[in-house]
Amino acid sequence: MGEVGGGNLPRLLHDAFGEEVLVPHGCATHDFNLASESEIEKIVRAVEASRAGLRLSGTASRSVRVTCGSVQILCQRFGDTLLMVSTRAPKETEDVDYSIGMVIMAEGRRYFPHIAFVDAHNCMSRVGSAVLPATRTATEYISCARTGFGASRDEPTAPLSVGVAHVRVPFTREQGFGSLGIQALVADVGGQRTAYVLIDGNNVAQGVREQLREQVLPLVDEAEIMTTDTHTVNTVSGKNPVGSAVPVGEFLPFVIRAVREAIDDLSPAEAGGTTACCERIVVFGSQRVSQLASTVNAMLAFIGPISLTILVLAFLLSIFAYIVLQ
Repeated sequence: MGEVGGGNLPRLLHDAFGEEVLVPHGCATHDFNLASESEIEKIVRAVEASRAGLRLSGTASRSVRVTCGSVQILCQRFGDTLLMVSTRAPKETEDVDYSIGMVIMAEGRRYFPHIAFVDAHNCMSRVGSAVLPATRTATEYISCARTGFGASRDEPTAPLSVGVAHVRVPFTREQGFGSLGIQALVADVGGQRTAYVLIDGNNVAQGVREQLREQVLPLVDEAEIMTTDTHTVNTVSGKNPVGSAVPVGEFLPFVIRAVREAIDDLSPAEAGGTTACCERIVVFGSQRVSQLASTVNAMLAFIGPISLTILVLAFLLSIFAYIVLQ
C-alpha cells in the first residue's frame, strides 16, 4: 500500500506532537486502514483532548510476563493504567481483530480503568490471515489477558523512572525500515528495568525477535520487540518484514544503542492513561482491502489470455488488410 491513505500513520502521529511519541500496533486489521492522510488529524485532536483532566502517578508495578497456549503478554501497570504487549513469537503474529481488543479492554476494566493493549506484531514467515473472533487463537489471547489482569493487580507498586531514546537507521523502506527508525522506552520500577523496543517496520522475520531480545536482555531484566506495522515499506508486496532484507547483525547495533541511550536517560517520571474516542474516521471498511486484492488478482489472471487474444487478432487483421489491399 505504501503511502496510500494513512500508510505512514506512525511517523505522522509522531511528528504531530512536540514530545517523543511511540506508536505501536493495536488490535486492527486492514479494514481500519485510513482512507486518507487527512484522517490522522482527527486522531491527533482526540489525543490532545484526552490530556484534559489526566491523572498522573509517580508509581508503577514491576512488569510480569504471562503465557496461555501460543500467546505471551508482557504486562506492566502505570498508575491506574495497564499496558499489555502481546506476541505469539516464535509462532506467526498477524493482525488481531478489533473486536478481540475491545473484549480484552472491557474485561480488564473490572480491575483497571484503562487498558492499553498492544499487538507487538513481531513474527512473520508468510502473509497470513488475521486473528478472528471465536477462533482458538483468539481464545488464547483473551485467556492470557485474564491471567495478566490478575497477575498485574497483585503486583505492588514502587516509584517509577523512565528513559526514552530515538535512533535513526541507514536503511530504506525497500529494506523493511520506515522513516522513524528505532525507538526505545525503558521503565525502572523497584530496580527492575523493562525495555520496550519499537521498530518502524511491518512485522519482523521469524526468529529475529528472539535474536534481538537475547542481546537486549543483558542490559535489562525484561524486554519486548515491537513494530509499528507501517505500510510504507510495502511498496512491492505485502511481505517485507524487518530482518528479511537486512541481516540482524547489521541493525542490531542500532537496537542496542537505543536501549543504552534510554537507560542513560532514566529519571523519575509520572505516568497516566486515558481512553479517548476518535469519531468520524473514514477507513477502507469491512473486507474492502480483501475485495480490492481479489479484484486485482482476477484482473491479473486474465491479462495474459486477453493480451494474447488481442495480439493474435491484430496479426490476423493485418494479414487480412494486406491481402485486401493487394
